[in-house]
Amino acid sequence: QTHECQNICNDGSYFEETGKCSPCHDPCKTCSGPLTTNCLSCPNNTVLDETTGSCVSNCQPGKYLDKSGDCNQCHQSCEACTGSSDRDCESCSG
Repeated sequence: QTHECQNICNDGSYFEETGKCSPCHDPCKTCSGPLTTNCLSCPNNTVLDETTGSCVSNCQPGKYLDKSGDCNQCHQSCEACTGSSDRDCESCSG
């Protein structure tokens, strides 16, 4: 029987170079480090802005919330949108 050390931490914490698990910054559900910009996933009442790596209450202008709860870029012709297509515009840019 082998006993291997694994660098896996529970949700809400990340694996440090020192070999221990440390807590994520609130409100990250999972993270890669201690900062608010190290979020990998967010709790249900927030979404992950993949540009900033932060949990936010809604997406920034020019982005939309997809079915998996991530903020994605609108089509370049849209200022606000509900999807990635140019047919998903709620308002037009320029």
